[in-house]
Amino acid sequence: ECSVLGHLFDTAIFAYLMAIEKGEKERKAAQYFFMGIFHDVPEAFTRDIPSPIKDKIPGFRELTEQYEMKMMEQEVYPYVSEDVEIALKKVMMEDKENAEFKPLLKGADYLSATSEIWRQYMDPTFAETMVRQGNQFSSDGKVQVTESAKKLYEKMLKSL
Repeated sequence: ECSVLGHLFDTAIFAYLMAIEKGEKERKAAQYFFMGIFHDVPEAFTRDIPSPIKDKIPGFRELTEQYEMKMMEQEVYPYVSEDVEIALKKVMMEDKENAEFKPLLKGADYLSATSEIWRQYMDPTFAETMVRQGNQFSSDGKVQVTESAKKLYEKMLKSL
């Protein structure tokens, strides 16, 4: 069990701090923060499908993201003002306009999940899951974390 709001907030904080560490300006770091806060909103339409499942089935992640955005277009945007729609689109990770933000946001998302495991369980049996999360911090550019985030992850892993 985990708090969805806690996960969103942790992701936002990690994304903001990593953006600052990368040398991003305050405005862009704030966008990372808000993207972290809103990053799972479209999952209201698909539920939380774990990343390993999305990544195991070729094309499944892209398909779920397309569906989530379609549902945002049909079920959310028509019911909010134009200003709110524009603001939401700026923080939707699935929106193609935000592709540059996705690797660091994904890193913050995984780091948040890892910290949830660490805080809730502090149990060596969950170390394997944390190692898998760490393996997601890749050099292929799909998932990015900063040096400070890597150190935090390693500290959590060593404490189990």
